[in-house]
Amino acid sequence: MNGARPAGRKPGSTYWLIAKDQSDQVEVLTIECDGEQALPVFSFEEEAEFFLGFGGVGPRWGVRESGAEEVVSVLYGPCAGVRGVVLDPLPEMVAEEA
Repeated sequence: MNGARPAGRKPGSTYWLIAKDQSDQVEVLTIECDGEQALPVFSFEEEAEFFLGFGGVGPRWGVRESGAEEVVSVLYGPCAGVRGVVLDPLPEMVAEEA
């Protein structure tokens, strides 16, 4: 690939995760996708809020703004065991896996 980025995405772009603040750390939501755990990452805050509102994830979860560096940090840290990233998943995807 020639290094071109998708239209509308700039270096250092903001992404959105769904997370639960714990007293000493942040827990990031993962979902099951094709029998494996995956990290849902959203391009827009509204998409993450929509997912959170209809995804049936329970109380105390919220939308968290994250830069690309933080997403990578989450993947190498608390979510090191996930097998992939799902960009802008729909709540129906979670319901179908359940």
